[in-house]
Amino acid sequence: MNAPVALFVYNRPQHTLQTLLSLKANTLAESTALYIYSDAPRKGHELKVQEVRDLISSQQWCGTVHIIENEVNKGVDVNIVENVTTLIDKYGKAIVIEDDCFLSKYFLQYMNDGLVKYENETRVMHVSGYCEPTKDALPSSFFIQNANGWGWATWKRAWDCYEPNAVKLYDAISKNNLFYKFNYEGKILDAQKQLESCVRGEMHNWDIKWYASQFLMDGLALKFYPSLVNNIGHDGSGEHCDDTAAFNVSVQQEYVPLQDVPILENTAIRKAVADYFFNQSLSFLAKVKHVWMRKLIGL
Repeated sequence: MNAPVALFVYNRPQHTLQTLLSLKANTLAESTALYIYSDAPRKGHELKVQEVRDLISSQQWCGTVHIIENEVNKGVDVNIVENVTTLIDKYGKAIVIEDDCFLSKYFLQYMNDGLVKYENETRVMHVSGYCEPTKDALPSSFFIQNANGWGWATWKRAWDCYEPNAVKLYDAISKNNLFYKFNYEGKILDAQKQLESCVRGEMHNWDIKWYASQFLMDGLALKFYPSLVNNIGHDGSGEHCDDTAAFNVSVQQEYVPLQDVPILENTAIRKAVADYFFNQSLSFLAKVKHVWMRKLIGL
């Protein structure tokens, strides 16, 4: 049986439409159960939320469609954790997307391939649909400690390891002097900063806690190249996404059967991903410096 899909939507009808159309075009869509979770509006968002709710009920996007409309606003992080847990408890596995994921037509095929092939491999904890646009081409599939949340899947055995307490995660990483590795050899400092923000209660990011939970278990993510997902939400419209084109990718256009690869982190790819994020950080800092220099000289 194909894994069910959990789709989380809020107040972005145009993004949601692109996501749903790309999902409907998937090769396994007609044999997949789709659960759509619509969070209740915060003040001022009522019209857009209703527009999204009208949209999600307008077509038969997958073989079966179940729509769950929250009566109170839970926020994206609580909404995802609670409902992914419920769905995985019921089915033993789940595929998760949000309303800004434009999918390859083979997305469901690859997710299910990975879920079946590595179901009993306890070190494999995550199947990731998004692949960073590194400078060099990558293998068609590989393992890495990188639990990206832009289109992903997992099993109950892995999700049961999710630790919602950011303090416990931070203390465990700190106690074992693992922040250098957690930050990809010091090149992705945003990972630690996000976790620290969760510790202070300023943020409640489920995805950084999911990455930290896997990291502490020495868990691996299965990833595919080319990417199966393009995140179309980096236009300033999302909860946690900046306005940038840095993460844009072209999605997989051909199906390549899942290859047998060692269940080990590919260190060369880890370095390539770390370098990519480090270069993005440098680019961002350069842009900030450029803006401030123009202000200083009155341009």
